[in-house]
Amino acid sequence: VAMRASGVSWSLIFKSVLFLGGIFAIISFLIGSYISPKLNVISVADKQFSQHGENLYRGEKSLWLKDQNNFFYIENMDPGYHGVLGGVIRYKIKNQSLFSILKAKRAVFEDNKWTLYTVSELNLGKSKYNIEKHDVLTLKSFISPKLISLLAESSSIDNLTLSQLNLVIDYRLKNKLRTPSYKIAFWRIFFQPISIIVLMFSVLPYVFMAHARRSYAIRILVGGVVGFTFFVFNQFFSQIFILYDFSVPAFLVAALPSLFFLLITLFIIRVQKNV
Repeated sequence: VAMRASGVSWSLIFKSVLFLGGIFAIISFLIGSYISPKLNVISVADKQFSQHGENLYRGEKSLWLKDQNNFFYIENMDPGYHGVLGGVIRYKIKNQSLFSILKAKRAVFEDNKWTLYTVSELNLGKSKYNIEKHDVLTLKSFISPKLISLLAESSSIDNLTLSQLNLVIDYRLKNKLRTPSYKIAFWRIFFQPISIIVLMFSVLPYVFMAHARRSYAIRILVGGVVGFTFFVFNQFFSQIFILYDFSVPAFLVAALPSLFFLLITLFIIRVQKNV
């Protein structure tokens, strides 16, 4: 307001806002695409360990699980796959002795059953042992679904980095699984910096509108309401498309809220300039 009173043009003010908004946008992109998801995973892992510490040990990618008398080592649990595990070894204990060792290259939990691929199982007896091999082995019980839900909790969409989201989308496409929510989350990371700049612009006209007779407090209140409305609209707009399964490209769903508010802002600015 002081800049306008000093005769500074709209275009110069917009350039200043664009520069400041650009800085915030870059910071937001780095935090939203890499830093925040990693911190979320750490917090979920700490929560899981505090609640289930005796049954769970997590490394950077590997995982140890205890399920009754079975101990599982999972070499690789790619984020977001929700039940697709790589390099699984099960150590089965019976009467306080190692009873068998089962190793699978991949394990998939689907339709309440486990499908194991490239399986070899070593059964240990008192005086002899035997090895069984299977290309594909289906088991009704393997790892408890309750423990799998713990793995899925740390692999929620909010806990995935940009590169991890891309891997999940590629995986789900290859396996003919639904991808809309993952694609929208992927593109929202890209459009989040743009939405910050749009938000700063959308509030600007309400600061400059109506001159001496209009209270500053009212203008700030109106600007705050507009900003809050933009935030809520931006958060829930994509969920409508996911809920009703509209056939709209994900990048367009992510871009529409910012585009909509930008057009409204440009219209109000045009009106304000002619007042």
